[in-house]
This record gives sequence, structure tokens and C-alpha cells, in this order.
Amino acid sequence: MSGSRITFLDGQSGQPQALERVIAHVRRQLDEAALSRLGTKRRPLLAGIGASYAALAVPVEVLRGHGVPAQRVLSSEIEDGLRGFDTDLLIGVSQGGRSSETIAAFRAASDVPTLAVLNVTPSPLGELADLTP
Repeated sequence: MSGSRITFLDGQSGQPQALERVIAHVRRQLDEAALSRLGTKRRPLLAGIGASYAALAVPVEVLRGHGVPAQRVLSSEIEDGLRGFDTDLLIGVSQGGRSSETIAAFRAASDVPTLAVLNVTPSPLGELADLTP
């Protein structure tokens, strides 16, 4: 579907299949070293804005259902750092990797590793991330 537009209703009805494709793609993109680094993390904080923030509701609930204390926040809530968040991994989601709030959040997250999930690479957010599948 690269380069084409779909209607809102088509996009909405196709979300489960799209999420399955994203999961498979991210798994293929992460090498063994990256997977082993992520495997030690137990308290992910997932951040985004707009539609990216909304899309994070499902993975957070799935992680929580498996006993992982995941949290979802607007990127603007952590632009000044991760104080107050019990996290050992920041995962940022951004369509184009240019969201100023998410970029600021990654810059402020010097205490934990960062993972950017992007639809467009290279991007400013991808350049800041420790890992970019």
C-alpha cells in the first residue's frame, strides 16, 4: 500500500491485520544483540503523540495482561525527563520520526535505553534512538 491512501473506515477495519504486520516486521528487524538487550527490560514506558499515542493503548494492555507493568504517556509529559516514571526502557512511536515532543522526550531520557518504532527512516527520532527496528 505504499504511496496510496485509504479511507478512515478501511484503515479502522484493517487495524488488527496492520498490527500483526508491524509486529512481524519489528521482530525481523531486531537482531539477536538488540533482542537480548531488550529482553532484560521489565518496565517499558511507551510514548507518542496524536494517532501514535492512541495506537499505544493496545500494546500497553497486552503487555500488562502478560504481567509487564507498561505505561503509556504523551511525549510532552516527559520532555523534561523521566522523573516520576518507574521505567527502564523508553519506546517512542512516530509515523515520520519528526514529532518535536517525542524528539524532546528522547533527548531528556538519558537514564534509560530508547527504542524508536517508525514508519519512515532515516528520521530525527531514529537518529536519537539507541535501537530502531
